[in-house]
Amino acid sequence: MINIDHIRHNLYHRCSYDGSGLVLGVSGGADSMFLLHVLMQTEERDKLHVLHVNHNIRGAEALADQEHVLEYCRQHGISCNAVTRDIPTEAQDKSISLEEAGRMARYEELRREAHRRGYKFIACAHHSNDRAETVLMNILRGTGLRGLRGIDYVSGDILRPLLDVTRTQIMEYVHEHNIPYVTDSTNTDNAYRRNAVRNNLFAYVEDNYGVDLVDRLNSLADLAREDSDCLERMAEEVFRKALVEKSHGSKVVLDAKIIGEADTALAKRAIRRAIGTVKGDLVDIAHSHVEAILSIADKTGKQVPLPHGLVVTTAYNRITICYGDMQECHQQLPLPQMTQETLDYSGGNARLYKKLNSRPMPGQYMHTMCFDADAVNRLGEPPVLRYRLTGDRIRLDNGGTKKLKDWMIDSKIPAGLRDGVWVIACGSTVLGAPQYRAFGGFAPSPDSKKVLVLRID
Repeated sequence: MINIDHIRHNLYHRCSYDGSGLVLGVSGGADSMFLLHVLMQTEERDKLHVLHVNHNIRGAEALADQEHVLEYCRQHGISCNAVTRDIPTEAQDKSISLEEAGRMARYEELRREAHRRGYKFIACAHHSNDRAETVLMNILRGTGLRGLRGIDYVSGDILRPLLDVTRTQIMEYVHEHNIPYVTDSTNTDNAYRRNAVRNNLFAYVEDNYGVDLVDRLNSLADLAREDSDCLERMAEEVFRKALVEKSHGSKVVLDAKIIGEADTALAKRAIRRAIGTVKGDLVDIAHSHVEAILSIADKTGKQVPLPHGLVVTTAYNRITICYGDMQECHQQLPLPQMTQETLDYSGGNARLYKKLNSRPMPGQYMHTMCFDADAVNRLGEPPVLRYRLTGDRIRLDNGGTKKLKDWMIDSKIPAGLRDGVWVIACGSTVLGAPQYRAFGGFAPSPDSKKVLVLRID
């Protein structure tokens, strides 16, 4: 028989709960009613709030479940409320399964309730069978070490103190204490993938091979968690070193060289860490996406579309993960530090090239460009290094101007690479492109008195 002090120990030590207050997700089933009953014995009741989410799937049966939870809480002096979500419509609108839509809605409502009450934590009744089922489903879907760990005791603000409690132990406790619970009729519907795994696959393995699959998979999950945590700590260091820019929910930029030099296992985790920083989670991010990103990390002008509107672009030792199209990402991409120095030349062209013999010659090293300093200064704006923008123009040798886009087309720069071309510009006037040339009116000449050397470090 389960010891409720063990559950309390899990809550405070494995889940790091601080006693400040909990919102409990209670469906009315045996698992959540068990958790509620245990917490009623161990916690201050005025620090517990129950939320029931009606998925609007089972009609009158769902309403009866809702009333069951509300009435039980009224009888025992527990704060409680219920909300209804139209999960079938939400699943259809988002093109996801009922299970996924329901999960998303539950957590959304639990977090909303916790925020409304000023609570930091949410408690859910996932137990060891749930964890084993998740591990097996991850294996069937295809997973790495992270997926083998299954459900964790803590996931951000979500606490799961029952992860080492079996369904059998829960049912024994519920029956011994006469705790009323409801049974969801859809639990026997094997059209739901998790039900099919639980009702068919687990039963088949245990009946035909004499294996306690729940115990074996939970042992595997524990070992995977230990190894995964170690690798994640190492990958976090790679991510920290590679991070150029971070904006939660918007954009992350990584140094591709650091990612490329890291062990593959750590590089993949660092990339997933970056995606999660932008997206907020890793739902629908597959191993193939991460592999595709690694394959283009050392290239320029490449992109990998990710689910939910994310795009990954690469350009000159930078990997950018952001929402939007390639050009939008490139326009915001932070570039390496650009330093400048103005050199005096009085002897014309010969003196210029003699001076530059001690450094890479223009055209030999794309990170160094030289301009007529007086011509640049007459523009009245400091030069900056960036990617092309709408309205950019170049000056021609004959004194006219031309759209930068048209020059790129005339120069036969592939369309897929144009957004990744660096330019040095003052406002909308482009002085030159480090990979190509300085444009008319700005290149040094024998008459130049001062030459501006721009070096990208």
